[in-house]
Amino acid sequence: MTGYLLVSARALLGAVLLVSAGSKTRGRAAFAGFAAWLGQLTVVPANRIKPVAVLVVAAEAVAVPLLAIPATAILGLALAAGLMVMFAAAIGAVTRRGVSVPCRCFGVSARPLGAAHVTRNILLAAVAAAAAVAASVSRGSGPGASGTALALLTGIAAAAVIVRLDDILPD
Repeated sequence: MTGYLLVSARALLGAVLLVSAGSKTRGRAAFAGFAAWLGQLTVVPANRIKPVAVLVVAAEAVAVPLLAIPATAILGLALAAGLMVMFAAAIGAVTRRGVSVPCRCFGVSARPLGAAHVTRNILLAAVAAAAAVAASVSRGSGPGASGTALALLTGIAAAAVIVRLDDILPD
């Protein structure tokens, strides 16, 4: 059972981070928009915006293959957990300051950052942390081919919901 949950968690987090990194790097304008958005958040000093933007995208992009490869999954899960905690903390700081900016987590959204985004990232961090712990103590082999396919589809379906959450939640 643990093997199925680990595959689903890795697929969920990998897909979320892939879409997130992809939305920021699909072109110069997308990355420039992300960097400008970081400046609007007021949590990054102006002279550090571009390096922070590069670091965020690089960390998201690096986590994806780490999550995909079983031998590096624990490292990928730890990186994903750290990113999600950092995102939740930054969004919390922004909203406490009363800064109202739309979410740019997965491209451009009309919904301003808020409690739903903090909650989403905390839940993703909890999934990543729990999966990392489970992976570190798991001694069994993974699920068979059909089980792996089902676990992957489950994780990807959950990621689709997470990615489209701003469109799903009521205003």
